[in-house]
Amino acid sequence: MQSYKKLYKLGEGEYGKVYKVERISDGKLFAMKTYTSDTPDINEIDILCTFKHPNMLYCVDCFYDTKDGLCVILPLAEYDLQEYITQKHPSGLSIGKCKSVLFQLASAVQFMHTNNIYHCDIKPQNILL
Repeated sequence: MQSYKKLYKLGEGEYGKVYKVERISDGKLFAMKTYTSDTPDINEIDILCTFKHPNMLYCVDCFYDTKDGLCVILPLAEYDLQEYITQKHPSGLSIGKCKSVLFQLASAVQFMHTNNIYHCDIKPQNILL
């Protein structure tokens, strides 16, 4: 954790928490996912650390911290799709924006399926922008 400064909690789920962090060396912002469970989702971590696609999250760094447990550093997203629609476009997205989001989602899903990865929880809250 010496390389990152924890700023604040972004969210919390069944298996851990997500924080906004700053890399001390250059001030760049990231998300840090911590796994509080005794048995973190090794498949998720393996996918994040192994595969790279322009429309998928990937592991920037991974380490164990005595306070937070297993930590995975990820690119920071400004919004998830649900927040983006409700906060930025409450009357709905344009056809062009819908096409763009769906194309990127389809591209990522096709990449995952090609690599025998099946995401079982695709929903607006899990689509990061």
